[in-house]
Amino acid sequence: MNIRLVAILVAAILLAHAVLIHLILRTDSMAAASAEKKAIAEQQQKEEKSDDFLSGIPSGEIDTADDPGQSKTPAGSENADVRPGIPSVRSGSPQPKKNIALDYSRAVHGKIPGISGLADSASGILVDLNTNRVLWEKNSAQAHPIASMSKLMTMLIAYEKASDGSLPDGLDTKISVTREAAQIPPSCVYLMVGETFTLRELMTASAVKSANDAAWLIGQYIGGGKIDTFVNMMNKRAAELGMKNTVFFNPNGLPGAVKSKDNRSSAADMVLLCSEFMRHKALCDLTAIRSADFRKPSDKGYMKLYNHNNLLPGAKFGTKGVTGLKTGFTNRAGFCLAVSCSRDGRNLLAIITGFPDLKGRDTFTRSLLEWGYKQKP
Repeated sequence: MNIRLVAILVAAILLAHAVLIHLILRTDSMAAASAEKKAIAEQQQKEEKSDDFLSGIPSGEIDTADDPGQSKTPAGSENADVRPGIPSVRSGSPQPKKNIALDYSRAVHGKIPGISGLADSASGILVDLNTNRVLWEKNSAQAHPIASMSKLMTMLIAYEKASDGSLPDGLDTKISVTREAAQIPPSCVYLMVGETFTLRELMTASAVKSANDAAWLIGQYIGGGKIDTFVNMMNKRAAELGMKNTVFFNPNGLPGAVKSKDNRSSAADMVLLCSEFMRHKALCDLTAIRSADFRKPSDKGYMKLYNHNNLLPGAKFGTKGVTGLKTGFTNRAGFCLAVSCSRDGRNLLAIITGFPDLKGRDTFTRSLLEWGYKQKP
């Protein structure tokens, strides 16, 4: 065998070996990518089945959360990625509309004949927004934990800051993910340090997915890196709206270390917040989105977001005319819901807190709305 033939055989063997290694590495890479996509899909499916996913905290921990060491919410801190604080009051900004006064003169209190589930809710209210008349109420002045319904205040403040010139590019203002935001537990969109999103994208995640990390990052950014600063804005805005039985401790509604540190409000107070929120069509449009993409489909961490509000038309308990607004759930808060509905120019708003189960909350609220539209304005 001559030297040239030997060289050709050796080269062929080396080439075959290289091709084999390439195929093995490509197979491993594809398998890893497939496993990552499967894990993300399973996590999304798990969260979607459990409303606001209890913020990812096992039920046993929340039910007995009298130990401060069980708090899952990191404290706000300075971060180089966050711009300096935004003033809470901007000179020349429009004065807020006068707070609405609810009319209880003909309200049904407690039980409504023919509607089941009334005994299950901790509190609730049904209001005709055209007249501010209360159609039904139960313990509507008592404060209860409101879980992720807290995000309505976070989104309201963010939108007001984007609209009054406080933010450099309005809703298109770019916000870098902080270490603190990346550590917030589910329900979340798994923000990663180094990523950048617009305020609009973060608000969409907060409204549709009820993403705790997105709401936290919004608050941290607008608070100039300090969550406490933003929480002060939330409580100040609540006072301006006349919300007398409301207190906020964080931007997303995650439970506190103890019950007294949970965000809480009364059903009547939530009417004031929702009424102000609904003055802005852009905000209402966000809460009406059934599904949305978060990140590009080709990007790592891509997610399809699905709205937790099962009363939106086309959803599991779709109800004619429902346009928003927000769900909420933790063990202490129970299943909560703020839902707006419009039929033939008549606008109703229902607030429900403390329901023991998801299906019961949704079917009860649907029945309540149907009953409401049968009542005289």
